[in-house]
Amino acid sequence: MIQLFNAGGPVFMGIMTLILLFCFILAVMSFFMYRRGDEKKSDQFSGLLKEAGLLALVVGALGQFLGLYEAFSAIEQMGQVSQAMLMGGLKVSSITTIYGFIILVISYVMKIGLDLIRVNHVEA
Repeated sequence: MIQLFNAGGPVFMGIMTLILLFCFILAVMSFFMYRRGDEKKSDQFSGLLKEAGLLALVVGALGQFLGLYEAFSAIEQMGQVSQAMLMGGLKVSSITTIYGFIILVISYVMKIGLDLIRVNHVEA
């Protein structure tokens, strides 16, 4: 796991990990605001949760595009490159985008979980 983190680039992977932690904090804050009876703030935190997940995806895509740009610049200077090396570079560059998608899915699952808690609490 740490190898993937380092291969994806510590800067972008670190930023996205901070966004993931922020998502967990937002989910907990939304839950506790709802339990306190402050539904408006709970909804605000819940909305931010979705936006933070989307931000992780965008940061991941940006990391991939910057990685591809650097790789293409290196290929341009080298002249020719084997297909295996090119595919390996594409594989490594996609790590940040995949991590961003995973964070987006986690944030949406947390948002859905919070919504289910609200619905079940209202019905009870």
